[in-house]
Amino acid sequence: MRGASPLNEATGWGAFMDAVVYDLLASAIKIPRLTVSAWHDLLAPAEKSPDCPSDWREASTWIAVRGAVGWHRRVQAGLERLDWPSIQAEWHAVSGFTWDPWGLGVAAHHASRSSLEAEFSRYMHHPIRPSGALWAFVATPLVTKWPSIQGLPAVVQLDHVLRSLNPPPKIPLGQHFWNAWQEWIQEPEPEADTPLSSLYPFELLARWERSLRTSEMTEDAARGTLVEQLSWW
Repeated sequence: MRGASPLNEATGWGAFMDAVVYDLLASAIKIPRLTVSAWHDLLAPAEKSPDCPSDWREASTWIAVRGAVGWHRRVQAGLERLDWPSIQAEWHAVSGFTWDPWGLGVAAHHASRSSLEAEFSRYMHHPIRPSGALWAFVATPLVTKWPSIQGLPAVVQLDHVLRSLNPPPKIPLGQHFWNAWQEWIQEPEPEADTPLSSLYPFELLARWERSLRTSEMTEDAARGTLVEQLSWW
């Protein structure tokens, strides 16, 4: 239930995306329609030089980066729709962990606030691994009395909070959450180093977004200079 595969050290977070992200791009993005291997190949120069778009020599790389950044913006919109900051603020108010919300953002891109609870088990096992943020998001509104969690590792904080919950007598919606919760509390307390972060490449996508924005500003300035020269002539 809690198990999660560790990051692939060969391709992991130094500069490169986890392989699962290429699968998500291939399945989620219709334009451009690319295979998993094509996403990998076209994005390779941008992964190697995320802050130096002059190294992205192929037009197809630029198209792929723009497609990935557009997807990232849609994921971010889904996260904003759920009002994640208010959830995080409640954890901060009790000295709780700062959660990585981006896996939840991927799930939110495909679901509404009302359906996340009902489809909890499916999103719990989403390949982007939104486990920690998804648990925190669904559990937080149900907490009536926060347990003491200050200074504890993230997974232990979450464990204490989940064990403080009481299921309602009748569960018309969200039965998948309570089924998963029941499995969780029947297991021993998790190891402190159990990973609860997602595989979402936020840092890399944010750098690409900045590079695109900078390049567009440079292009606009160049076009403005050209117009001035043409007017003068």
